[in-house]
This record gives sequence, structure tokens and C-alpha cells, in this order.
Amino acid sequence: MSFTSWVRGKSKAYIFGLASFAALAGVAGGMFVQGPSVIAGVCDRTNIIRCGLNGSSHASYIQSFQHFYTTNHDPGGGYNDLQGIFNWAGFNSSLVAGMNTTNTKIGYVYRNGEVKVNGERVGAGAQVTTRYAGKGRPQIMPGVYVRSAAENKHNPESILVLFDQKGQAIAGVMTRCGNAIKITPVKRSLTCDSLKAVPTHKPREYQLTATATPTNMNIESYVFSYGDGQQSTVNTAARSAKTLHTYPADNTKYTAKVTVKAKNSFGVTSATCQTTLTTPRPAVSIDKKVSGSELVPVGQNYNYQYKAGNLVNTACVNAKEVNPGNPTKQDDCDDAVVKVPAPVYSCDSLTLQKGANRTVTATVAYTAENGATYKNTTLVWGDSKQTVIDGKTSTHTYAAYGTYTVNAEMLFNVNGSVKAPAPNAACVKQVTFEAPKTPSVKIDKKVEGKESLKVEIDKP
Repeated sequence: MSFTSWVRGKSKAYIFGLASFAALAGVAGGMFVQGPSVIAGVCDRTNIIRCGLNGSSHASYIQSFQHFYTTNHDPGGGYNDLQGIFNWAGFNSSLVAGMNTTNTKIGYVYRNGEVKVNGERVGAGAQVTTRYAGKGRPQIMPGVYVRSAAENKHNPESILVLFDQKGQAIAGVMTRCGNAIKITPVKRSLTCDSLKAVPTHKPREYQLTATATPTNMNIESYVFSYGDGQQSTVNTAARSAKTLHTYPADNTKYTAKVTVKAKNSFGVTSATCQTTLTTPRPAVSIDKKVSGSELVPVGQNYNYQYKAGNLVNTACVNAKEVNPGNPTKQDDCDDAVVKVPAPVYSCDSLTLQKGANRTVTATVAYTAENGATYKNTTLVWGDSKQTVIDGKTSTHTYAAYGTYTVNAEMLFNVNGSVKAPAPNAACVKQVTFEAPKTPSVKIDKKVEGKESLKVEIDKP
């Protein structure tokens, strides 16, 4: 459109400038991060709403759009087709009536089709309506066409973006010209994948590990509730978090939970996982017997102590016939001391043997003594794959060349509980597979022993 035509089509213009835009950003409820300047509204007969939305604040832009949609009329252009156009983009009467500063944000559409709010990508593949046919533009209704965002006059363009209750972008409208924008929303979700509790070598102490998967969201924290009235928070953006906790009682069932919290431009969301655990019984169990039979007569006392690896068994016998004048006196007490060795369990080594076609054979070695028995090993291959074995050897094939870190994570049965050993660097190894190199070829060309023509094939 020529400058002369533009002047003829112009009926009014909204010029806000940087000062007005600063006020607009301040009213956006603290959710808006300053970005490129809002372009002043310009009256143009190619606009869907000829002079754009009226307003000088976040809320007033929304109110202006609601008015245009509800009346289905643009007095500046004399159009009565607004509802059909905006319904094509994804709006409807119920959604428009419910628009507010919480579910509708000020954002930007870029020429590459991306839609961003607070610098966060919330949509892609933006399609923009116009009243100018143009070459190759599809028509969606009489006098209304669709073009790509690549044809935007300004990059970026200020827009209102409506979100659903899950924080997914629904549709948009340009503030400068009232053009409807159809948005392909970027999926935003948060899942809590697992919560695992593994006992350590300390009494009633557990390591709790939570994993989560955010999609176009940023994890902020993991809140662990241990099931005994205690909780703790791990502030991290990582996809997993670990914490240690000591439970107060033996042989007691607890339900532990973790709440993962993540944030995006629409707000904060959370997801929860839980697991149950039962703390083990005391490690020592004693049966007191005399001559192969349990002592049950009244008057016989048993005291059990367990100190520093020694089991002290004290048996006291009270026989009324021995001391009839003092029937409550303990007539005979004997101590028996038993050395109780502590269970020993460890991952001792991990050996990697490379084979053909990017295969590797892993062999583990371990120690399990004094009542501890080997349960299994999880071989984490370093390529998002893992294998659980109850033996010592496993073979794995990698899909691509590269360097991979292999980790052997063992579990042992110890006094009725499943425990992980202390970390050992010998159980973490690296393996590298290099792509084969193309050999260099050199050819000497001679004719009758005199002329020499050299041809070399490029080296890789």
C-alpha cells in the first residue's frame, strides 16, 4: 500500500510511545517483563479492527477487545464480521466473556511464527488475518484472508494472548491492528515420575530420590514430606532431587510424598509422587533357652543388651526353694557374651570389555558377608538405557559412537532390608567408541620411468 493510500485510509491513530508502554507493563500484575516497545495503533483498511484496540493498560486492552467481539462491529471500518474472524482463531463468546488479566497476558508474535510471553515461548506457527487479499493468501470468509507472521510490519508485534486453565495458549489478537492470530500452542506440562526410598547403612536412615519431567516449564523445588510429621525442601531446577531422613521408630510403616513445583509465565503448577516404606526390626533377635526348653516359670528375669558389637545375654534364676527367707532375691545370674560381626557389603569393581560394533561387556565384583547377600545390579549405560542383572555380567550395544559413563548401582539384602552400599569410584567407568577413519591413499604415476604424476585422495 502506498503512503498516499495509507493517508486516505487513515481515520485516527493511537500513539502511546514508551511512557505509555511503561505504564502498561506496570499494570500487568507483575507478570509482564519489559520487552520491545508496543507499536502505536494505526488506522488502516487492511486491519481487522481498522484502528486497533483502544486502551492504555493491560485491562483496558482486554475490555476493548471484549467490546468489539460482543458488538460484532467495528465503527471505524464499518465491519460486522468480527465474531466469525476471531472464532476462526480459537475464541468463542464464553472465552471472551471470561477474559481477565489473569488468563490473558500481553505478549509478542514474531516473524518466525513464535509467540512469547515474558520471554517464554508459548506458541508457534502463528497465522494472522487481514482484509488484504495479497498473492496466495487463503480466504476464510468474505473479504478476510490469512497470511503468515513473516509478513508482519513490525518484529515483534504486541498481542493479547488468551490461556486455558492448564496454561496452554488458545488464541491471540494484535493490539495495534486488531488482527486475529491462530496459535499452535506449545505443550506445557509437569509430571512427577517416581519417588524411591532406599535405606542407608545408618539405623532407620533412608535416601529419598524424586524424579520429574517438565515440558516447557522450569522446576523450582521439591518438597519432601516424610510421613512422620517432618518435611524438607530442595530448591533446584534439576529433573531429580535427593534427600536423607532418619525415621523415629523401628518396624513402622511410613508414607512419604514429594511435591514438585514448576513455574511458567502463566503461574505455578505442581505434581506429586508417593511411596511407602517400613523401617526394619532391630537387627538382633534372641531366644533364651535352658536345656533346650524356653524358660517360662514365674520369677525368672531376662535382660538383653547390645553394645559395641557385643551381645550380652544375662539370665537370672530365682528358685524359692534355694532361699525361702528371701523369695524375691535373684539366686543366680550368668552373662554370655557373643561377638556379633557387622554385615559387610560393597561394590568392589566394574570392568568394561569393548567388542565389535560398539558393544561392551560389563563385569561387576562385590563383597557380601556376615549375613549380607547380593540382590542385583542396575547397569546404567550412559545413553539413557539401563539393565538390571542378578548375576555379574551383561553386554550392551550403543547406537552411536562417543564416550559413555557406565555406573554399577548395587543392592544387597541386609537383615531383612534392601540396602545400597557406599559409593565407590571403582564402580564407575568410561568407555569410548571412535568412528573409523578413512585411510589416506597416495598413487605415483610414472611413464617409462621418467614422468611422475602424483594423485592424492583427500584425507578425512
